Amino acid sequence: MRPEELRQAIGFDDLGILPADRSNIASRKEVDTSTKLSRNITIEYPIIVSPMDTISDVEMCIAVNSIGAAAILHRFMPIEEQVGKAKQILNSSGSVYVAVGLQDYQKRIAALSQLAISVFYLDTANGSSILVEEFMRWYNKSYANVHFAYKPDVIIGNTLSKASVYKAINMGASGIRHGIGLGSVCLTSDMTGIQCPSVTALYYGWKAIRGYALESLDKNIEQNLPSLLLDGGIRKPADLVKAIVCGADAVICGGIFAGCKETPGEILYKNVGGRVSYKKFRGMASKDVVEEYNLSDGAAENLFVEGKSIEVPYTGESAVNIIYAYVNGLRSAMSYLGISSISELRGSLWTEKCIGVRL
Repeated sequence: MRPEELRQAIGFDDLGILPADRSNIASRKEVDTSTKLSRNITIEYPIIVSPMDTISDVEMCIAVNSIGAAAILHRFMPIEEQVGKAKQILNSSGSVYVAVGLQDYQKRIAALSQLAISVFYLDTANGSSILVEEFMRWYNKSYANVHFAYKPDVIIGNTLSKASVYKAINMGASGIRHGIGLGSVCLTSDMTGIQCPSVTALYYGWKAIRGYALESLDKNIEQNLPSLLLDGGIRKPADLVKAIVCGADAVICGGIFAGCKETPGEILYKNVGGRVSYKKFRGMASKDVVEEYNLSDGAAENLFVEGKSIEVPYTGESAVNIIYAYVNGLRSAMSYLGISSISELRGSLWTEKCIGVRL
């Protein structure tokens, strides 16, 4: 590829959205923010709490699932412990969404099959890996052998290109985690150079799903399409709005919840001109995680990390209130745009139902 052929890419801070010339929405309370978590699962608010061990455990899952958003129970614990926690979440909130990994998914899913799990979330970074293909082949053929009364939806990822999203659809994914290196404690872009800003990344994902839908119509096949979930890069309510107008069904967030009261881990203190409280927040490919869960073979030459650990101020705020604040920003934007539902808002930048400007 010659330099002049390199594609231009933009992120959320490069994009502004113009209001509609006329809006029939009198109040932001009139809009519908429900959306797809996955092919068959709907949530009331388009925000998903990431399955990070410093973010999403029992207390977070119960609080967030109870209001109609979604928190994914992280997988960094023994199988029996995860089963017990999933049962507690289900009994207290009515819904449970669980992360599994590539190393032990057969045993973990078999153990979790006793519960009414709504979604399994394959927690791995590279959605184009052959190991993800093997997981999907096993899941599509073998789920009945672990005695599910039904087949839970499965979310896989991460994808970044149009081709990788299309591949995930063809493998039977119910939801697709899209975006690489966007999270605040992710170092993948710095360490590998693999990256694409959010707006352009979502364009690729939206084009893939849109193309698949049109192809299905041409073949007279009624398709219930998978969800496209932006993974990371959400720092303020405007980013949520922009993610959806760029094609996302919902967003996966970690950092915005890091200082909340529902996050696991103890509140720590230090003196910096006065007593300050904080919590630890870490990427799941950080050195801390690799060492704590023995994810390395122990050889120094093979130790490679793509995440970092940081300290964040402990605010004591509820994750529920943060979700409400973000969703109110979304509702207000929808009233400016004269759009009353997420289904109409999703991808509206590319269909020119709403107009974007380059900042």
